[in-house]
Amino acid sequence: MGRAASHGQTYTPTWNIWWSMIQRDRVAEGRYKNISVCERWQNYLNFLADMGEKPGEEYSIDRVDNNKGYSPDNCRWATVKQQARNRSSNTFFTYRGETLCIAEWAEKYNMPQSTLKNRIYRWQDIERALTTPRRKRRSNQSGKE
Repeated sequence: MGRAASHGQTYTPTWNIWWSMIQRDRVAEGRYKNISVCERWQNYLNFLADMGEKPGEEYSIDRVDNNKGYSPDNCRWATVKQQARNRSSNTFFTYRGETLCIAEWAEKYNMPQSTLKNRIYRWQDIERALTTPRRKRRSNQSGKE
């Protein structure tokens, strides 16, 4: 980065994402200690050519495999929701050949995450947890609140 940038993109949303990524690589502490930026992406214009412009305000860069670094084959633009579902702390379950995190299964089966988590913990059976119909809540029949 010895000479001034001549691409006219400095401080744009895409450049800001790239710059933050480069700074994390340089500092390389904590959870980013073993995560690096590939040689090609040390140059902003290469990053831009590979990733394109940031598609919208709600997007940021996401590593598909959190154990690998920043490179064209491991990065994508993703929303906060997508990134939350890609965290290494998530628990994933496979049912009928599809592997999803609890949040995705709950959304797919239209049930609260808390209900699904409780069922999985209690029953230790993803199929039963997903396919058992939810009980209807009893209404207060006494009229008292």
